[in-house]
Amino acid sequence: MIDANYDRTPISGSFPKFGYGFNINLSYKIFDLSCFFQGIQGRKLYVSSWGISPFNQASPPPVFWRNAWDGEGTSNYIPHIYMDGYGAMQAGNSSFFLRDASYLRMKSLQFGINLPEKIINKAYVKSARLFFSGDNLLTFTKFFDGQIDPERTGQGSSDALYPQAKIYTVGLRVMF
Repeated sequence: MIDANYDRTPISGSFPKFGYGFNINLSYKIFDLSCFFQGIQGRKLYVSSWGISPFNQASPPPVFWRNAWDGEGTSNYIPHIYMDGYGAMQAGNSSFFLRDASYLRMKSLQFGINLPEKIINKAYVKSARLFFSGDNLLTFTKFFDGQIDPERTGQGSSDALYPQAKIYTVGLRVMF
């Protein structure tokens, strides 16, 4: 029998073990590349409610619930599917919802081309640079198999489950 006094165990990990970031800056002739990566390691988050719990607010279950326990010989990792507030999962918190929220994210990338002088001098321009930039283009994480953004999720669940926006920009900088 599951008992609130004897079946609970403190689990560490609310705070990351460390955070890190690094830059890559490269240039060759008329080309340049700049990239910034950022991440954390060793953080665990308890996540439940909308977007995770099946049938919450009449939403369909997330895809990972297809592998839920359904009798002997099925998954021992994903609990039996349930309706939020009913069944065995209402007895209390489950470590199933405590996930490793470590991640590495490419926060920004910029690739540029400085147009050659022989081309821009004809247009009476001192310099011209064509560039592409992007934000939040890649995230590497095992947090709910990469289906949820670990950077935007707070303890307890429905805090900002919407992922970081990917932003793409193309531009031309001209100096006369």
